[in-house]
Amino acid sequence: MVVSAISQTDKMFNYTSLDAATSQFVQQQTGEIRALIRRTAQEIIEVGQKLIEVKERLGHGQFEGWLQAEFDWTQMTANRFMHVAKQFKSNNLLDLYIAPSALYVLAAPSTPAAARSEALARAEAGELITHKAARALKQKYAVPQTAPVLSTPHSTAVASAPPGSWWRLGKKHFLYCGDPNSPEFLQRISQRIGLLLAFPPNPDWQSSILSEVRMMMAEYLPQCQNADLLDEILESHLLHHSKVGDLVVSCFLPSPDILSIINRLDRRG
Repeated sequence: MVVSAISQTDKMFNYTSLDAATSQFVQQQTGEIRALIRRTAQEIIEVGQKLIEVKERLGHGQFEGWLQAEFDWTQMTANRFMHVAKQFKSNNLLDLYIAPSALYVLAAPSTPAAARSEALARAEAGELITHKAARALKQKYAVPQTAPVLSTPHSTAVASAPPGSWWRLGKKHFLYCGDPNSPEFLQRISQRIGLLLAFPPNPDWQSSILSEVRMMMAEYLPQCQNADLLDEILESHLLHHSKVGDLVVSCFLPSPDILSIINRLDRRG
């Protein structure tokens, strides 16, 4: 308990070190900033709810055109507002200190509900929930992807290509170590899939996999260095081009986080 008290004290700004006029000014601005944070958070919910209502009236095709024409927004930008509205519409954020950037993290479909619950509880206790705090909560409650990896026997031998290896990850996912255009892989993926994600090392690479939508994401490879941005980009594509339970194929995994995101959004990989 002593350690906790010291830690809390360390977080407090020492206004007594300022002259009286500066101290009064800064404390007043602090209060106004906190009020603006609360108001902004509530307004994000209101914007998201209105976007949801407009999307329901316009439909998917017209909605994107409307976003572009009226706000110069992408679907991904609108999704961030709508996620916040869906997750926090029953909460009055006017009384809470949650930074807008933190709201987007907490409202993301890949963020566990337990992370949102703790963030709300801490905000209700008077804590300012920052983007950094929200990311820490998301990581704290993320389901660890450490399930045992079991090999799946595969009896088909392919002479024209080096043999690949199949691995089963949990109950829903498979990992193939080999050429995604090999007959062995294509035979296993015999159905037409909904979404294909590819991070090819060669920009001229073409896939033989049949899919409704294919996203060649070589241009996003540098962004895989940024976990937040990778998470945001993939969530947007997965939510936009697939639904819960759909099969999603990702070729050339530059990061294991990609499969983790597919799993958290309840798709099969």
